[in-house]
Amino acid sequence: MYFKELMFALFVFLSSLALGQSKFQIESMSEDNTLGDIVESMMGDGVVLRSFTSNQPLSSKAVGSFYDEKKILGLEKGIVLSTGSVDQIVGDNNMEGMTATQDGMVVQNNPTHYINQSFFSNVVDDDLAKTINTNRIFDATSIELEIIPQGNTIEFSYVFGSEEYDEFVGSPYNDGFAFYISEKGAQEKENLAVIPRTNTPVSINNVNGGNPSGVAPSNQSFYVRNSETYHMQYDGFTKLLTVTAKVEPGKTYILKMVIADVGDYALDSGVFIEHKSIKSYNYNYEVNFQKNSSSVDLEEKNTLDSLIERYWDNTDYKVLVSGHADSDGNQKHNEFLAKKRAKTVAKYLLDEGIPEEDIYIKGYGDFKPVGDNNYDLGKSKNRRVEAMLIPRLDDYWDEEKSKQEEYQEFFELEESNISQNYPNPCKTDTKIPLFTNHAFAVVKVITLDGKLVQELIVPNPGYQEISFNTAPLPLGAYYLTLVEEGEIIGTKKMVKVN
Repeated sequence: MYFKELMFALFVFLSSLALGQSKFQIESMSEDNTLGDIVESMMGDGVVLRSFTSNQPLSSKAVGSFYDEKKILGLEKGIVLSTGSVDQIVGDNNMEGMTATQDGMVVQNNPTHYINQSFFSNVVDDDLAKTINTNRIFDATSIELEIIPQGNTIEFSYVFGSEEYDEFVGSPYNDGFAFYISEKGAQEKENLAVIPRTNTPVSINNVNGGNPSGVAPSNQSFYVRNSETYHMQYDGFTKLLTVTAKVEPGKTYILKMVIADVGDYALDSGVFIEHKSIKSYNYNYEVNFQKNSSSVDLEEKNTLDSLIERYWDNTDYKVLVSGHADSDGNQKHNEFLAKKRAKTVAKYLLDEGIPEEDIYIKGYGDFKPVGDNNYDLGKSKNRRVEAMLIPRLDDYWDEEKSKQEEYQEFFELEESNISQNYPNPCKTDTKIPLFTNHAFAVVKVITLDGKLVQELIVPNPGYQEISFNTAPLPLGAYYLTLVEEGEIIGTKKMVKVN
């Protein structure tokens, strides 16, 4: 494999010398650049490749490798799939209606030049035909991978380009492509080639700068119109897009990449996939806690360190931190503890350099259990914080926050407080949840007419529950008042019953 990459690098170097400058370079599939070499070059960290297939023979020019020192597509190198010949993609965009067969024959398309359809491939793809709802599929090129992701997320980056831009925006003659993922053996396939944070497929009609005939632009922020700056024949292409999908670690999946002419054989399109960008990561990081604790154990800090490392690998992410609790204690207590846990994790991330504006937190109490609260094992799973890396795109960030109610900013100061005791009313014993920022604090038990009955010492600052034996108290109502360094922080009413 190393030898193959070395030979391709040598090819690029010699080509650049011949041209007098470093330009966009493509090498089609051959005995020196086999399908195996091309597929292997896509595979990044955290993904095991089990097998691969393609509908194209070794002699096909529809699959290849590319290299571009100038990164005109936002990519330095990777692979390319085309509806025509990848060898014809390179150029100064000087070929009107660039069209080529998959075996490399160039047929320039314009109103005065008839294309002989017998030159072209009748290869179709049923999955793509179903996705774009047409049976007029031609020149399909596909690669199918059997993979095992090691993390709970799989991703890769790509750019789609086409000679159909801009004249055929809004028409039925739009080449189509898709990236499908499915569990091995499953019939249902999900198309991952969609506009970020939507279910809308990436296509010429959905991502463009409009049509000279008056069709308005669509999702123009993701589109680049070609000019003499870009050493490529395609008239337009998307910006660099990243596919992200949730998967189950260790399970086998089928990842299929396919592109095809639609409506007719004319005008080629291609999709460029970044070198070693098919990766699998954990984007959801879970930290567990001891009962009634908001302290992060040393072992759990390793999980947070992995999140921090991933954040700095790609700072296009923010962090949503959500705290959770088991069902022990009352609702107020659990919400308080969950938020305190989230703030502890957020503080750790902040101390490690993640900017405070990139950290948002929320305490959910015991409302979102992942384990059965009837058992100790289930409760231990529910005492957790989930830290999730979310793409920085503002629309998705705002949508995610609105779905999960209002996130609180981390740097909001935690105030000392006292929560309602439970059970209440009580008979012989009750617990008083509270949080204090200082070491010198007491809970005063006071009758309704203002008589001090007892003082309960708060042993340490931070969150805790004070156990209170109420058996000696006469029946009736009492005030529980938290006092911190002589200042009254808050008061709750307790009722003693038989």
